[in-house]
Amino acid sequence: MALIPRTACRLVVAAVVLLSACQRDYRFRTVAVYEAPRGHYSIRVEGEGVVRAGHDISQQSFGLLRVSPSRESRPPDLVPITLKLALSGGQMHFGDDVPIQGASPVSGARVLSQLLSDGGYAVYADELDELVSAAEGVLLGPKGTLMKGQSRCLKVVSTRFDR
Repeated sequence: MALIPRTACRLVVAAVVLLSACQRDYRFRTVAVYEAPRGHYSIRVEGEGVVRAGHDISQQSFGLLRVSPSRESRPPDLVPITLKLALSGGQMHFGDDVPIQGASPVSGARVLSQLLSDGGYAVYADELDELVSAAEGVLLGPKGTLMKGQSRCLKVVSTRFDR
């Protein structure tokens, strides 16, 4: 019977510990700030949730989306808009228990477009689509969040992750 050298045994134990550490649920809190250059508003999306062991993205999370006028906005009397967000079982919800069927960006865009229009904000389809995607990304967790270099229409001002 051959004995396993101590160094090899230690390496095996270390590998098992490291692999098991990667397979734990983790909580996240994400805050992302974006700007819509043509729409002249800024967006702050905050999300909290859990990424289950073995998954890259969350299936359960919640958050807030806040739209505020930028300095260049016209008319200057625009008021901020706050909208509750939730991700439940992979289905996106915008607002108070308003399910967006199949987490469709078109449906999410419809809800946000109406809120922005009602609030007097200029709405551009490309910025709106990316806003919906950015909001969903924050709720998906760190791996889903829209970062600098990944945006076509929105300006990524900042992203912060806490685990």
